[in-house]
Amino acid sequence: METTLRNVAVVGAGTMGADMAVRLAASGCKVFLMARPGKSRDSFAPRAQRSAADLGVEFEKLNIELVPNLQALPWDTLDLVIENVKEDLAIKQQVFSEMLPLARPETPLASNSSTYYVRRIAEGLETLARVRGV
Repeated sequence: METTLRNVAVVGAGTMGADMAVRLAASGCKVFLMARPGKSRDSFAPRAQRSAADLGVEFEKLNIELVPNLQALPWDTLDLVIENVKEDLAIKQQVFSEMLPLARPETPLASNSSTYYVRRIAEGLETLARVRGV
């Protein structure tokens, strides 16, 4: 079964999150990037512009919207949510526990962790089957 991603959320606007948001937007997705106020949010535009230049696309034409928190994401329209926060197991588990009640039951929740197995991140969650790695 082929699935078309239209609306994707990336949770975390660090280096990897910014690059991921740019790549998804360059492929045609509307990207909602959760970036809390502070360093990552403030430095997003220059980092994203470099990523866009590396891909040969114009940053200004990409459909990326910054949101300040999980509650500001348009949960009813998301086709995929990708967690990309600090490599800290407790933080990742907290983010997933906060996302679960907000997301539609059919929306896949993924992690971009390079340190932890997805099953570790999803430990204790009632819907382990929804959690994926990317």
